Amino acid sequence: MSRGVVLIKRIILLFWALFFSLVFVTDVADGLTAMGALSPDFIFASANYGFMLEVTGIYGTPAWVVTLLFTGVVVWAGAAAFMFWRAFAGFAAWDGPSGRLVETAFALGIGLWAAFLVADEFFLAYLTTDVSSVHLRLFIAQIASLLVVALVPDRDAG
Repeated sequence: MSRGVVLIKRIILLFWALFFSLVFVTDVADGLTAMGALSPDFIFASANYGFMLEVTGIYGTPAWVVTLLFTGVVVWAGAAAFMFWRAFAGFAAWDGPSGRLVETAFALGIGLWAAFLVADEFFLAYLTTDVSSVHLRLFIAQIASLLVVALVPDRDAG
């Protein structure tokens, strides 16, 4: 087994674990801010709840529906963070149990960006913001990361 290749794969998993953890924590803080549990001046909040209210407003979507959608996103991001941490901690090689953890983590991450892209299209988010291109870049980055982890051999040829 090539230690360098496995290390690179673990770094990729660590990156996504950290990324989704930050998304989760800042979204939780944003939700707490929206509920009044944190000051509106609290800096480490994503502002995604207000953004979702704005984007979904094109159809007059009730706030309770946006809150439900936002809560789903927070739970989804938290699940992705949890699975990426498990994949990072347990990754030894693509074959076997650690490969299944990686597949699950990437399925959650890629699925989240795909859901955002569908929502961007449904709510015509691209008319008022550049968020669709951000979601698309993250979708592509996740797929590229998965391809590296899955297809680059763990072992040296020979």
